[in-house]
Amino acid sequence: MSLYKRLMKVTGFTSLLRRSIRAPRPDKPSGIAVYGRGSTYGDTVTLTSGEPEITSHPLDVVVDETRTAVFTVEHLNGTSYEWYKVETGEVVASGDVEGSTITLSLGGVSQSNEGYYCKVMNDKGEVDSRQARLTVTPLTCGDWRCWVSRRIVRVQ
Repeated sequence: MSLYKRLMKVTGFTSLLRRSIRAPRPDKPSGIAVYGRGSTYGDTVTLTSGEPEITSHPLDVVVDETRTAVFTVEHLNGTSYEWYKVETGEVVASGDVEGSTITLSLGGVSQSNEGYYCKVMNDKGEVDSRQARLTVTPLTCGDWRCWVSRRIVRVQ
């Protein structure tokens, strides 16, 4: 079935579709913009072309204690996501997808060897990323970073 015929089935858009249909933007591959005859008409219909796909998995991260760890996933066709902690199955972050990159930032890390993974979802399915490990390097008291970090933590 052609894109035009599929869009014609969307309630309320039959009179608007004859005017123009433009291709999706590169940063939003699943979006189709539909515009009417006048500038007062227009709306966006989101069509996903298939199941979500992860194009870049999160990498293992090594950070100093009390610093910020960042995990990143690149995907196609996702509409929502959830980041999980492997050991407990706890959801640590979730939301709707904006763009093709999903990031998890963990500030003030203190526990080492924790694993995290991301689940990307849409109405046609879901896919899990590979598990990424967080390794935290403890600060030694003779290290100037330890003294500075502990002073900053106390002030906050």
